[in-house]
Amino acid sequence: MQINSNGELVITYTDGTTANLGKIIPGEEKRYTEGLLYEEIKYGDTVVAYTVAGLGTATDMNIVIPPEYMGKPVTEIKDYALYCPYGTPEEKCPVSIDVGDVVQRIGEQAFGYNSYLKTISIGKSVERIGRSALYYCRALETVYWNATACKVAGTRERHLFLESRYVKEIFIGDNVKYIPDYAFMGSQSIKSITIPDSVVYIGEAFLGCTMLSDIYYNSTTNYWDLIVKKENWDYLINQYDGGSYTIHCLDEDIVKE
Repeated sequence: MQINSNGELVITYTDGTTANLGKIIPGEEKRYTEGLLYEEIKYGDTVVAYTVAGLGTATDMNIVIPPEYMGKPVTEIKDYALYCPYGTPEEKCPVSIDVGDVVQRIGEQAFGYNSYLKTISIGKSVERIGRSALYYCRALETVYWNATACKVAGTRERHLFLESRYVKEIFIGDNVKYIPDYAFMGSQSIKSITIPDSVVYIGEAFLGCTMLSDIYYNSTTNYWDLIVKKENWDYLINQYDGGSYTIHCLDEDIVKE
């Protein structure tokens, strides 16, 4: 990643292509995507929020979900909202998606079958992610996970990254407390990950991360031991190298054979 001469954040992917995510300047608002299709969320007869229901007339495929629409918060991304089935023109397939910090629910296969999506950012307010939300996104390389207290992230049979096995980098935000079951299941290309000291619970999040050999923890071994970890949280980690891995804490390493 780099900031270009216009103050814009540009990501360069391993295949040489780039994505311009706009200006990242302290105090300046994000460049939210215009033209998305929305549907009302009602409580009785009153519109209380909106859900993103489709691409609509949006033309910029670096999607940034706005925090509000028509004066109401955008709290959901509907099932299949930004789904790109086979045959969808490239210009109608997002290459990066930032769900923002207001969205609470991401629907089933909301971003599925997108062969062009390379970066996704899961915002801090996301609490539930539907089954196979990123199904068959085979160009996906980078994931920013900022959901502080997400409790549901797909299922074992239909986890988020089902058939999206080429993710190379996962960045977990500094305020994340919970890493839920199946959050990163099947991410077969990641070799290392950093867990912040804010985390208090790790579910079966890393099942099938068969090349993950190094976990970096931003605190000491005493605090690592205090994290509640679900049984089998590390099942099949680094199976391509005999199943051993190392947790690198600030004071010493913990080697798992």
